[in-house]
Amino acid sequence: MAIIGVLSGKGGVGKTTISINLASLLTNHGTRTVVVDSDLYTPNISLSLGVVNAPHYSNDVFNSLTSLNQTICKHISGIEFIPSMLNAEVNLDSFNNLSKKILTLKQSNDLTFVDMPSGLGPHITSLVDSCDYCIIVTSPDLLGVTNAMKAINLVTSLNKQVLGVIVNKCEGVSCELSNEEITSLTQTKILARIPYSKDFSKSLFMKTPFVCAFPSSEIFDIFKSVAFTILS
Repeated sequence: MAIIGVLSGKGGVGKTTISINLASLLTNHGTRTVVVDSDLYTPNISLSLGVVNAPHYSNDVFNSLTSLNQTICKHISGIEFIPSMLNAEVNLDSFNNLSKKILTLKQSNDLTFVDMPSGLGPHITSLVDSCDYCIIVTSPDLLGVTNAMKAINLVTSLNKQVLGVIVNKCEGVSCELSNEEITSLTQTKILARIPYSKDFSKSLFMKTPFVCAFPSSEIFDIFKSVAFTILS
């Protein structure tokens, strides 16, 4: 019964993709898993899964209209997630409120993934404080890894454990940092190096997790390895 934050410090590195696909694999393995879209500014999970009008959103909890567990939606693939409302008015109190509510998910779920917003401001600090562990996502370039280092420093300063780094969107070009270089810079183990693939765009168009759309791919096996590492 753990809460795992997925963060990077930088936008566009694939936090939502990582969260959705790991949750999908673990759910299909029989682990009761839910993903929380904690990006109250620019939520992406509901759009990624094709849910336009959910019955409830995490924002409803702020007004005591419902409990966070009652906002859980179930995708046709089996993944369960908590959407956040597009274009809602939010402030730091909204993130603090959500952080407290996230803790209640431990009562009914084996694992909770918290898909974090971009940045490393006070709103991120509040969300990380509600987590037991964190996974850091980065692109294989110096800018991405530098922000990953800042994210790791934030997590450790709050006495939370970093499970490792996922290096995403790797194209195999010479200008990319190697695993050894990233490990040296972050002082953190690498959980996986995920290649760039146009199939991610296809799965987004299909409104389904990549691992459900392309179960025979090499990338499926990479996600599966990370999922079992988390369980162990």
